[in-house]
Amino acid sequence: FLACQQAGDHVYGNYVAFEIIWQHYEAGDALDVVMAASERFAVFARKTHNEAVFQTIRLEQQFVRSLIGNTAAPFTLGAEGFHEAESLAIINQANFGCGTAFYHIIQMLLCFRRGELHAAQQAATAVVPYLGAVMAMPIEATFHFYRVLLRCALAQSGTAEERAAHLETIRGDLARLARWAEHSPETFAAKYLMARAEVARLDGQILAALADYDAAIDSAAASGFPQYQSLASELAAQCYLHLGRIRPALTYLESAARLARRWGALALAAMLEARLLKLQPARTAHAAHAEDPPTHGLVSASQTLTAHEITNRLLDVATVLRAAQAIASEIDMQRLLERVLRIILTNSGAQRSVLVLAQLDEVAPASSEATDFTIVGIACMDPEQVRAGLSLSMEEHAHEVPVSAIRLTSHMREPLFVPDALNDVRFAADPYIVAFDAFDTTTHTRRVIFDGFGQPNQSMTMTLSSAGHKRIVSVDQLS
Repeated sequence: FLACQQAGDHVYGNYVAFEIIWQHYEAGDALDVVMAASERFAVFARKTHNEAVFQTIRLEQQFVRSLIGNTAAPFTLGAEGFHEAESLAIINQANFGCGTAFYHIIQMLLCFRRGELHAAQQAATAVVPYLGAVMAMPIEATFHFYRVLLRCALAQSGTAEERAAHLETIRGDLARLARWAEHSPETFAAKYLMARAEVARLDGQILAALADYDAAIDSAAASGFPQYQSLASELAAQCYLHLGRIRPALTYLESAARLARRWGALALAAMLEARLLKLQPARTAHAAHAEDPPTHGLVSASQTLTAHEITNRLLDVATVLRAAQAIASEIDMQRLLERVLRIILTNSGAQRSVLVLAQLDEVAPASSEATDFTIVGIACMDPEQVRAGLSLSMEEHAHEVPVSAIRLTSHMREPLFVPDALNDVRFAADPYIVAFDAFDTTTHTRRVIFDGFGQPNQSMTMTLSSAGHKRIVSVDQLS
């Protein structure tokens, strides 16, 4: 820009001017810094009589102001002294394709942020004829990134034909982001990882999605992009809320709000903080419900129970195993495990119990995730049978346990409550769940609870029990 000024090249100087403002935004500069920088370029465009560039800069300024909260309404361009229709008309009259593309991309981002998905889709469609004008600009990558997020959100509803169309566009955009991330990970990795996480979540690959959200957060933090660190945290929170996990969702959402406020996006921070306030009563109710006194019987057909309630009503398996471990050196291990599994069945009212060993990194267990699981014991009530001293790979014996649910629990390390496992996209394709349904056509609802892993070489048991027309699978962590 300085070189253009010195050379007197006002045409190219204006071309660089509006681009630099968006680069400030993409670089994660504080929004008040972006606004201050934009004023300089706006003055230059006005002095050099480039009205189309001046109006494009004004659009960028209004976009930033909408994030700060200085427009008529959050995430809108309208404000006193600014009329977006007039601004767009001037840009279009000058046939300034860059300005037109910027307008529609900005509208797509704001509509998406307001939750107006179909309006965002209209804006995204309007951009397409002008994409060539912003080729190789930072905003081009932003467009493809947000279009993945938008299409993933739209693909969750609609017809099969509409979903197929969304997926086709998603695949193309994701391939672009992957290519850019490969060549410049510092710039594009966070966007690519978030996009990939959303696609994985759409496909029901929850473990992969959660891993990518965390990787995106780390990448954005390393690159100094608080806006994308906040967005990745927000998306992770939404994923956990979809799982029914309020506690981790609150943690991620609090981080998203804090980062947005630090960035200077006060309107965005206020919106995220409002979500937090709405979730707080749910968290309190969830905790209070977990402490309700038990009713007669394990589970009644009409009850909606928390994970902790049901696991508390089963057996404190950890207590049993701690006692077992204390005397393990004096008793034959295989006979001990047989007895423990029988006790679990008897006291929990279960029809089946499986003991699994999870292998974690002994050096850094807190930051690691189990990768290998071994089935070491299986007990059944009908027919009555106990097998101990086994060493079966869980992956190779997927008919014995719900592998997808166990891996998800290992990743989350928190209890998980599933109202209907067969109709839950995370587990519906699990061979164990599918086989379970095939053998029990009278069961209409399957409640699944899993408790996670936290220490190296930990064990867990999975118990299966009945209550009316409902099934409960409980996986308990063992110390």
